[in-house]
This record gives sequence, structure tokens and C-alpha cells, in this order.
Amino acid sequence: MATFTAFVESDNINEAARRLGISQPAVSVQLKRLEEQLPLPLFTFQGKKKVLSHYGRALYDKIYGTLGKVNLAIEEVNKQYADPSQITIRLGCRREIISRIADRIRFPGTVEMIVMTGHDANLKIANNEIDVAISDSQPNSTQIISKKLFSEGTRLVIHRSLLKEQKLTEKLIRSESFLTETPSIIYRVPAPFMTQWCEHSKVDFRRLKIKAIVEDWSAIMKMVEAQMGFSIVPEKFPHQDSKNLCSIPIPKTVIEEMSFYILYTTALRRLITAEKFLSF
Repeated sequence: MATFTAFVESDNINEAARRLGISQPAVSVQLKRLEEQLPLPLFTFQGKKKVLSHYGRALYDKIYGTLGKVNLAIEEVNKQYADPSQITIRLGCRREIISRIADRIRFPGTVEMIVMTGHDANLKIANNEIDVAISDSQPNSTQIISKKLFSEGTRLVIHRSLLKEQKLTEKLIRSESFLTETPSIIYRVPAPFMTQWCEHSKVDFRRLKIKAIVEDWSAIMKMVEAQMGFSIVPEKFPHQDSKNLCSIPIPKTVIEEMSFYILYTTALRRLITAEKFLSF
């Protein structure tokens, strides 16, 4: 259709070819192929000059009207994107992360916060179902910009009933018997926290008494409170204090700090940056 409209809007076929950046014979071939797909001729002749037929004029008028609507839509969207306050950004991350960043967002438009796991956030931003994600992992994609937001250590949480009158100390958590005999709840597979701990303690990961694999820290804390086992959570993860729970920071020499990243597509590069979108 681009060849058809260029030809109609040009004085002759040579001018149409120049506008399209192709040869004059190529224009002729494309127009002929288009006519072969249509029920009526697009052109007739006035002397030696090729002009639109009645059908061709009706088709051109329809196309021109559609292009006018498209151009108007483009103009309206361009105006909207020139003013970010008119734009809605979809942000996906964990519920507890939302509570930490809600008052730090610096975006003049609307931010729609959608609760989802880090794994889902990575998938949805890759599929363009959300615009921004905050995750503890970075997707392998050249189309997604990743910037580190913050890092924090980890801590072990356990119900007092599982300690069997022992005190929760760094010496205890380094104990092979504690690690292999106490029920545990691990954060997702491949369980980065527990894997590091086992490697540091020279304990086979398969010896752990894993009761659940969960990718939601709120659910993990509820399971700990229900005496299902101990777990490892981010150090600053908010939870209700309980006199029945014990908590101890885990040395960074045992488990590395956990990093969180802001992810957004390259298409949004001009609208947001990690520095401007969130203030930390």
C-alpha cells in the first residue's frame, strides 16, 4: 500500500520511485502485484497518463482517511510522552519490597504497583507485561536495563521450640548437626542462601531436612512461626516480633549480601532511570 499511495501522491512514476528509494521498474512491479490481488483495476488511462480508476480513487480515499487517523493518534501519544505526568508505569515486585520503596518513588506520572514474585517479575518484564521490575536476580537480556538498588545481609529465624533449650548463637548455626537435623524452609530453587551455607560448612545440601520450598518471604515467616522449621531471610525483611521466635544475623563470610536490582526496558530509557525513578 505504501507504493500505491506514493504513486498517487507523486507527479509520475519516477518521482514515486525516488520517494520510496527504489527503482522505477520495482514500482511498476509492486503496483501490478497489488492490482492482481484486487477485484477491480486500480488505474485507467487518460491518453498516455495512468490515473486512478473509480475503484482506485475509493481505495485511496479510504487509505488516506485511515492514515489521517493514525497520524492523529501518533501526535496524541507524542504529546502524552512529552509530559511524563500523563503516563502510567506498571511496576512489579514483592509485597515487602513495595513497602520499602513506596515513599521513595520519584515519578511524575502514575505508578501501578503489582505484587508478584521476583521470578514472575523477570518473566513479565521480558514479555513487556510490566514496565519496571525490582528483583534479586538480573535477566540475561540486552533489551532490559539493570541497575543495582541496594544490598543487605541475611539472618536466621527459628521458633524457640526447635532449639531444644539451646541458645541461638553463631557457633550453633555453624554446627553440622544443627544444619542437617533441624527442619528447614528454603527460599526458592536453587536455594542460594542454603547452598552457600552448606558450601561454607562442607555439608552436602541433600542432607538437609527440607520441609518446604517457597518464593515468598511472608509465607516463609508464617511457616517459621508455625514451627515448621528454620529459614534464612533478608536482614531487613519486616516481620511481626514474636517472643517465640529467635533471630540471629548470619556472617557475610557464610552467606553473601543479597542484592536487589531495578529493571526496565530500553524503550523506557528516556522516561526513567534508576537514579531518577527511585531515591535511595
